[in-house]
Amino acid sequence: MHIPLGRLAAMAVLIFQSGLGGLFWFGSAQALSGSDFRPGRIIDNAIFYNRSAMSVDQIQQFLNARVPVCDTNGTKPSENGGGTRAQYGASQGYPAPYTCVRDYWQNPTTGEDNYGGKPTPAGAQSAAQIIWNAAQQYNVNPQVLLVLIQKEAIGNILGDEWPWPNQYRTATGFGCPDNGPNNTANCNAQYYGFANQVTLAAKQFRLYANNPGNYNFLPSTTNFIQWSPNASCGGANVYIENQATASLYDYTPYQPNQAALKNLYATGDGCSAYGNRNFWRIFTEWFGNTTESADELDRPDSQRSLQTVEFNSQIYTFYYDSFQRVLRVATQNISTGVWEYTVIDGSSKDAGGRIDASLGSGVTVTTLANSLQVYYYDKTNGDLRHGWKDSNGWHFETLDGDAGSISHQSGDVGANPSVTTLNGSIQLFYYDRGQGNMRHAWADATGWHFENLDGDAGSLGHLTTDTGLYSTVSTFAGFVQLYYYDRGQGNLRHAWTDATGWHFENLDGDVGSIARQSGDVGLSPSMTIVGSSIQLFYYDRGQGNLRHAWSDATGWHFENLDGDVGSIARLSGDVGINSSVSSFGGSIQLFYYDRGQGNLRHAWANTTGWHFEDLDGTPGSIGRRNGDTGVGSTVTPFSNSLQLYYYDRTSGNLRHSWSDTTGWHFEDLGPLVIY
Repeated sequence: MHIPLGRLAAMAVLIFQSGLGGLFWFGSAQALSGSDFRPGRIIDNAIFYNRSAMSVDQIQQFLNARVPVCDTNGTKPSENGGGTRAQYGASQGYPAPYTCVRDYWQNPTTGEDNYGGKPTPAGAQSAAQIIWNAAQQYNVNPQVLLVLIQKEAIGNILGDEWPWPNQYRTATGFGCPDNGPNNTANCNAQYYGFANQVTLAAKQFRLYANNPGNYNFLPSTTNFIQWSPNASCGGANVYIENQATASLYDYTPYQPNQAALKNLYATGDGCSAYGNRNFWRIFTEWFGNTTESADELDRPDSQRSLQTVEFNSQIYTFYYDSFQRVLRVATQNISTGVWEYTVIDGSSKDAGGRIDASLGSGVTVTTLANSLQVYYYDKTNGDLRHGWKDSNGWHFETLDGDAGSISHQSGDVGANPSVTTLNGSIQLFYYDRGQGNMRHAWADATGWHFENLDGDAGSLGHLTTDTGLYSTVSTFAGFVQLYYYDRGQGNLRHAWTDATGWHFENLDGDVGSIARQSGDVGLSPSMTIVGSSIQLFYYDRGQGNLRHAWSDATGWHFENLDGDVGSIARLSGDVGINSSVSSFGGSIQLFYYDRGQGNLRHAWANTTGWHFEDLDGTPGSIGRRNGDTGVGSTVTPFSNSLQLYYYDRTSGNLRHSWSDTTGWHFEDLGPLVIY
C-alpha cells in the first residue's frame, strides 16, 4: 500500500516558525478568493510538467528577491525576544552564523554544505542549481519545486533572513507522513538533506505520472478525498481532471474544507488541512494562474498535436508528450510487431541538434525525395522547428522565430503548422501568435523563403484580423489549396494559387462569404480530395456542429453534417472539433470528437449517402471503451487498411484503431497523456 510521503499537515498560510518566532504571510498583487479554488483541477499538466519555466539564473534571481539581505550574523533584534537573533538562536541550539537559501551550497552526493560559514565543499551546487537539476531530470516545473519547498519546509525558508539548519533537512516534506502523535509529521532521517529532499520530491512526482495506477488518486476519475488526517472529519468526492492534480493529492492527500477556503490567509477549523490550498495560493501569487487559458483554442486538445504518415512502408505517428514536453514518434517494428516510442526532439541529452524545450504541441509531417519532413512548434522559445530523417539519420534546425533561425525573424511563430508538397517543393503554413498572421514558408533549389500570407495590411491577403490559427492544406489540380480559421471574424478563409499567384476569399462564416451564413466557423479544418472534388470539414463553434463544404464543377456547396436535428446525422450535440478525413475504398472516411459525450464519431459516405456511428468512447460504441475518447484523431490508409490514432483522455493513452476486411480493431499503445 502506498504511504503518502508529503508532510501534509496543517501548515497554514500564517505559520509560526520556531526560529522566526513570528507570523508571516506572502504578499499578493491581487487578493485571491477561496471560491476560486478548484479541487479537481488545482494545476494543469502543461504548467506542472513545464521543466523549462525557469533557468538556473532565473531561480537564483527569484531567491535573491525573496531575501535581498541575509542576516548572516543575526545582528537584528529577535522576534522572540531574548536579545538579538544570534542570542536567541544560540539559546535554542542554533547559533550564528546563518546561511540563507540564496547563498546555500551543498554537495548532492556527500551532503556536505556551506551552512554556517563553512567553506563551500568540492562538488557543491547552489540551491538554485539543485532545484533546476531536479526539475530537468524528472520533467517537473522548477516553480512547482519552489512552491513545494515554501509550503512544506519549516517556516518561511525561502524568505527567511536567518534560517536554521533543521529547515533544510526536510525542505520538501519528503518522507514525512502525518502518522506521528496527533497526526504530526513523522520524518524519516534517511531522506534528510536539502538536495536529497528536492531531488526525491521531483522523482516522486515523476513516479506518480509514469505509474498512476500504483498510487491512490487517479486522473479522470472520481476520488474520495479527506478534509484532514483525522478520518472522523470526513471528506468529499472530487473528480480529478488531470495527472498533475492527482499527483498533488498523492503527495498531500487532503483537500481544504470550507473553513480553510473561507480563511484563505489564515487557519480554518479543527478539520482543516492546508497543503493543497497553500500550493495553489502560493503558486498563483508567485507565478500566475495554475491553469491554462480558458479559451479552448489554446488547449492542448485543440492543437494539431498528433500526425501520422506512411514512410518506407511503415507508419510513423508523431505526437506531443506533455509529461516530458517533447515530440515523440510511435512506430511498429514490422518484423516483431512491437511498438517503439522514440523522443524526436525536446531533450538535448540525445544530441544531434536537439534542444531542451517544450516541443511538438503543434506538428505536421510529409515525405519528400525519400526523406521524412517534420515541422513543429517550440512553445518554450516561440519558434518553428524542422526535423528531417534521411539515410544519414535525423537532422534539426530552427526554421523561423528568432534571429538565429533560417528566416532571421524574431516572433512567436509555428503554432499549428500544416504542410504539403508541390512540384518537389515544401509548402508550409503556420500561425504567428505574436502578430496574428498566417505565415508561409517554402523551400526550393535556392533554399528557404518566407512571407506573411494573410493577417495584416502588408500580407498578400491584406486581411487585418487575427487569422491562421488552424489550417489544412493540399494540392489540387497542380496548385495549392489552403483553408484556415480567421479568429478575428470567426470565418473560414480560403487561399489558393494558380498561374497568376495567390487568391483569397471568405468561404464561410458571414453573410459576405461564399456560404452566406453567419457564425463562428472554421476551427479544426480537415480536407481530402475525392475525384475532382475537394471535401472540406470544419467545426462550427457557435452552434457546436460539424460543417461540410465541397466543391464541384458548379461551385461550392455547404451543409451541417452532424450536431443538430437539422443536420444530415440528425444528432443534437457539440460535435466536430478535431476532425480527420481520408478517402479509402471509394468512400470518404471521417472521424471527429463529440465533446458533449466524450466520444469518437465516425461518418462515411458511399453511393447510398452518409452513415454515422459512435466508434469509441461508450459501452455501446464499436470500440466499447467507456471514457472520454477521440481527441486529436489522425487517419491514413496503409496496406489495405485504415489506420486511426487518437487520444483517450480518461486513461491517458494513445489509442489505435484499424479497419480491415474483418471489421474494426482497437488497442492502447501506451500512457501518453497530452491533457
